[in-house]
Amino acid sequence: MSQTIVQLRVYKGDRILRDENGKIATENNLVKLEYGTKSYSNFIKNMRALGYGMVKVEKVIKGKKELEIKPFNDEIQAIFNPKEEKHLTPEQKEIAELKARLGQLTGGQKPNKKEVDETENEDIELVRAEYEKGEKFIYPEHWMVRNWKFKDNQEEEATLCNAMATVAEKNGMTSNDLMHLFPAALRMLKSGGSWS
Repeated sequence: MSQTIVQLRVYKGDRILRDENGKIATENNLVKLEYGTKSYSNFIKNMRALGYGMVKVEKVIKGKKELEIKPFNDEIQAIFNPKEEKHLTPEQKEIAELKARLGQLTGGQKPNKKEVDETENEDIELVRAEYEKGEKFIYPEHWMVRNWKFKDNQEEEATLCNAMATVAEKNGMTSNDLMHLFPAALRMLKSGGSWS
C-alpha cells in the first residue's frame, strides 16, 4: 500500500508581504508530510502556534500518481481558519426569530428614512406647561432638565434648554455640567454681542 504525501507551502508571520513584482516576499518553506499520520495531524493543528500565517497545499502524491489538491486544501483551511459558531442566548434567539417574522410581514422592505423622520417629529413636545397657584410655569421635556422651572414668558429659554440637554446627552455630559453651562450660554446670547 502506497503512502499519500502532502506538500504544504507554509508562510511565516501574520501578514503576507509581496515585492514590487507582486511575488510573495514573506519567508516560506515547503513541508512534506505523510497524510493521516500523527505527525501530520499535530502539525496541522499547531500551525498557528508555530507562527504560520498562511498555508497552501502545493501537491498531493500517492505512489507515483498526483491527486487533486482541493479536498486536502479545504481540510487544512477548515482547521487553519475555523469558523466560530455563535452560541445565542434564549433572548438573542427570540430576537432573531422576531426579526425574521418582521421581515416576512414587511416583505423585507425597510421603512423610508424620510417618512420615519417626518412622523417622529410631528408629536414631539419640547416643553410642557403647568400651573401652580394660578401662575403658569414652563418645564423642558428632556429628562436631564425636566425639573427646571421657567416663567410663562421664558418659553424660548425652556426650548433652548431642552435642545442643549439633547446635545449634552449625546456628547456624554451630565445634568450637573448642563446646570453650569446653560446660564453662561444664555447670558452670552442675551448680551447682544455680534456673534450671537
